[in-house]
Amino acid sequence: YLPFVGSAEAVGLFPSATIDEGALKYIIKGADVMRPGISKYDEWGEAGKLVIVREDKKGRAAAVGRTAVSSSEMAELKKGNCIKNLHHAGDKFWNAYKKI
Repeated sequence: YLPFVGSAEAVGLFPSATIDEGALKYIIKGADVMRPGISKYDEWGEAGKLVIVREDKKGRAAAVGRTAVSSSEMAELKKGNCIKNLHHAGDKFWNAYKKI
């Protein structure tokens, strides 16, 4: 099960990673989240956790992903794939919800 990006209540229950404006256009097209695009993040523990990917400007949820690294490893990384994009604004689930 994944939290729906459009549900403020559901996404509020998960740790988050905030991405800069330059990364946002790629994330909402389904790209994974790379380390250079992440401006800040919560502690989530080990790899494999679900996290909410938020846009920097307004803090809105842009995607839901599964972490590829632990939050402690994030501090040491300068590049690389950190979060696998599982659901994002503009995908088929988002569009189906908007039609309901």
